[in-house]
Amino acid sequence: MMEGYTVIVSGLRPKAERASLARFPLVEGGDRDPDMKSVHSIIKVVAEHYGLTRAELCSDRRFKRLVWPRQVAFWIANRCTRFSLPEIGRRFGNRDHTTVIHGIQRVDQMLDTRPDLRAEIDELIRRTMRLEAEPPPAPLLPEIVEEIRVEVEEAVNFERIAELRSRGYTIRTISAFTKAPYEVVAKHLGFREVRS
Repeated sequence: MMEGYTVIVSGLRPKAERASLARFPLVEGGDRDPDMKSVHSIIKVVAEHYGLTRAELCSDRRFKRLVWPRQVAFWIANRCTRFSLPEIGRRFGNRDHTTVIHGIQRVDQMLDTRPDLRAEIDELIRRTMRLEAEPPPAPLLPEIVEEIRVEVEEAVNFERIAELRSRGYTIRTISAFTKAPYEVVAKHLGFREVRS
């Protein structure tokens, strides 16, 4: 058994037991609460690790390159936060709690067969805990707004928007079909004024 770790019990556990059964690296100094405060930092670290954007990780797409990182993030969120399964699902693009359960169980199965995965997940947990320990920089809001705008525009299928517009659909309908923000659709189609 590795030094500095608690024993992990496979499978899903009630919230009260998760903190004591979670397998996470001890933080230097030992005075930090092991529970992560937000799923946002988990999403950020996992997305960076697998070369994805946060928008892709939380999207409703089911591409293989997105599913595994999302399942790893579910597993970390389940083991290292106090959020319930439905709460975790909501933070990942309104996923159902059964999807979260499936992802957690899949990672548990892979932990048994892939010894390198345990080290990879431990590193992701360490990076997430370091990220949460760092104070955010002062001009954070404009940077986040710009980053989210870029991620949304990268995730939007502009060809589909043009196709739907050529068929005569309204901006609101196109926005609903493509799940793209109304403002992004309007801007892409050349409308200067958008709703407030």
